[in-house]
Amino acid sequence: MYRGYIFNVLSDQLYDLYIVELSTKVIWNALEFKYQVEEEGTKKFLISKYFDYKFMDDKPILTQCMSYRSLLIN
Repeated sequence: MYRGYIFNVLSDQLYDLYIVELSTKVIWNALEFKYQVEEEGTKKFLISKYFDYKFMDDKPILTQCMSYRSLLIN
């Protein structure tokens, strides 16, 4: 039953990949691992943008502060 729920929300590409697996637990763990790793990569990218931000002397400070703040909010 739960296997059907999982397959119902998968894209066609993921459906074709996991349809051969019979165990719902194995499918769930594989998907959880895949998207957890992907989310961690996104967070690392955002953090690196935050740390790499540099203020420029030739641009208005207020504009740069707002740009920097948008990194924190997003």
